[in-house]
Amino acid sequence: VTPAAGSVTLTWEAVSSANYQVQRAAALNGGWTDLGSVVTATGDTASYTDTNPDPDMRFYRVVAK
Repeated sequence: VTPAAGSVTLTWEAVSSANYQVQRAAALNGGWTDLGSVVTATGDTASYTDTNPDPDMRFYRVVAK
C-alpha cells in the first residue's frame, strides 16, 4: 500500500492473466464495496490506485475473480 496526496495505490502478487476485484470497507467484518473495474494482471504483480480514498473506509482487500 502506497499512500500519496489524494490517492492510495495497492500492489499485490498476482497470476498473469488472472482477474482481481479491489474492495474497501470501514470494518473488517463486512460492508465491502467494489472499487473500479476488475483488474487483469499482466505479470506477477497487479495494482490499483484509489483516486478518491474515503477516510471512513480504512480497509482494502483484493478478491480473485
